[in-house]
Amino acid sequence: YKIRMNGASVLHTAGTPVAPATTPITLNPGWNWIAYTPQGMLSTQQALAGLQASANDVIKSQTAFATYSNGSWQGSLATLEPGKGYVYQRVGATARTFTYPYVAPQGAPVMRAATENESTIFTPVNAALYENNMSIIAVVKSDNDTLKNVEVGAFVGDECRGAVRSKESGLLFLTVAGNESGTITFKAYNHETGQYLSTAQTLSYETDVLEGSVAAPYILQVTATGIDDVNANSISIYPNPVKNLLYVTNSEPLTMNNDAVITDLLGRTIGIFQLSITNSIDVSSLPAGIYLLKIGNYTGRFIKE
Repeated sequence: YKIRMNGASVLHTAGTPVAPATTPITLNPGWNWIAYTPQGMLSTQQALAGLQASANDVIKSQTAFATYSNGSWQGSLATLEPGKGYVYQRVGATARTFTYPYVAPQGAPVMRAATENESTIFTPVNAALYENNMSIIAVVKSDNDTLKNVEVGAFVGDECRGAVRSKESGLLFLTVAGNESGTITFKAYNHETGQYLSTAQTLSYETDVLEGSVAAPYILQVTATGIDDVNANSISIYPNPVKNLLYVTNSEPLTMNNDAVITDLLGRTIGIFQLSITNSIDVSSLPAGIYLLKIGNYTGRFIKE
């Protein structure tokens, strides 16, 4: 049965650690819930070295996934961690059994390092709010050119259900959280040029579906939104300091495509706001401090009281 929690809690357990070598894991055709029995972290490639995976097999967590292609695991799920469970889709027609390799316990929990492919512009919803997810392997193209170092956010309505930054190859391994059907729209940001990108493409959300593959990724065609054409010298913001509404003025009217990005002084994205007809941003919920507002080529500093 399932337990639904209304808030964070701590579950204490006691017992003898499982011995991976004497605890085989059997994968049946289709989807399988699997435990991770080693007491330390391993790369996905190391953890599944004893498994003769089939091409296009998939392993995933709540927020990332990897697929087996050309003899290796590729995707956003780079590490398997103790204390977490995973789901595995076996493409082959017969069951297969394997064991994890031994890895020494690592003592105190190890803080996982941020990866270069994590999102910094779009902020996904907490994946724990959704029971299921969908996986997308995609590339972003402008005409026939594959864009590198681009970040994509997947949205259902105004909620970001997943975001990821592309790998050097241009491939994106995007996990989209969800429980029910819905229409996925996309937003993108080119970290090479500092441009926001727009697309009219949509996908239907489907639980446990993998859209695209390493060999034939889903192609997301985009165009620049034009916000980098905004003259930075013509923009001003007021009042400063501000308590509630921060107003933006420009000699040329800003359009609904002109997203405003608020970051802290370390460059961490606090939020992305679509400017309203009155060109105002509600900052009343921000803690007091100093922030940066970015619109295209413009960057302004403001103080929240």
